[in-house]
Amino acid sequence: MKPFRLTKMLYLFPVLVLVMIAGVAIGLPTTVEGIAPYDSTFSECLVCGRMQTIERRWMKSPKETVDAYAAALCSLDLCVDRCPESAWDEPVAELRFCQVVFHTLFFTDFSLEQNEDSIRDQDFHRQHADFFRDYEDLEDRKQQLLYDRPSIKEYLQHCRTKSARVVAAETEQTLIARCGFRRREFSRAELHVCSIRHISHHAAQLSLRLKIDIGQGAPWVGSGWRDA
Repeated sequence: MKPFRLTKMLYLFPVLVLVMIAGVAIGLPTTVEGIAPYDSTFSECLVCGRMQTIERRWMKSPKETVDAYAAALCSLDLCVDRCPESAWDEPVAELRFCQVVFHTLFFTDFSLEQNEDSIRDQDFHRQHADFFRDYEDLEDRKQQLLYDRPSIKEYLQHCRTKSARVVAAETEQTLIARCGFRRREFSRAELHVCSIRHISHHAAQLSLRLKIDIGQGAPWVGSGWRDA
C-alpha cells in the first residue's frame, strides 16, 4: 500500500469512530426504549439530582408487575415447603431459616403500605398479634424470635393477595410520586422494583442453602404463581 493511502486512512479512522459513536448515541436510546420492559421517565433523586427511571409502562401492563410479585413469592414459598424440619430454625448467614423468610415477607408487606406508620393498623396484623409480637424487624437489632411454618405460609399468602390488590390500585400519579418512606428517596414504582428484587434475593439465598444441605433448591419461577 502506498504511503499516502495509509496516511489518508489514518486520518479517516478517527472520523469513522466518531460517526459510529454518534450513531450509537442517537439510535441506542430509541432501540432500548422499544424493547425495555418499562418506558422511561424522570424522577428527582436527592443523591444524584435527576435520574432516568422506569415507571410509566406500569400503567400499560400492571399484570406484569402482579406476576413478578407472584413469581418471586412463589419461589420463596417453594423454599418454605422444601425446608426440612431439622433446618427450619438453623442458621442461614446471620439469621435462621425461618427468620429470613419472615424478614422477607415483613418488608414486602411493609413496602406495600403507603407510609411507614400504617403497617400495624392492618386487620391481618391485629388478628395475628401473637405472630408479630414486638415488631423486632423495625428495631436496629438482630432478630431473636422464631416463627412456625403454618403461620409463615399464611403470611406469605397475605402478601401475595396484598401485592395484587395494591398494584391494581396504583395510578400513574401514585407511581411517579415519592414512595412515602422517610429513608427511601425515590418513586413508588421504584419501591415496587426494589421490593421484588428483595424477595428474589432472599429466595435465592434460601434455595442455595437447601441445595447445599439437601441437594435440592427451589426451581426458577419466571412469571406468576405456580402451584406445587
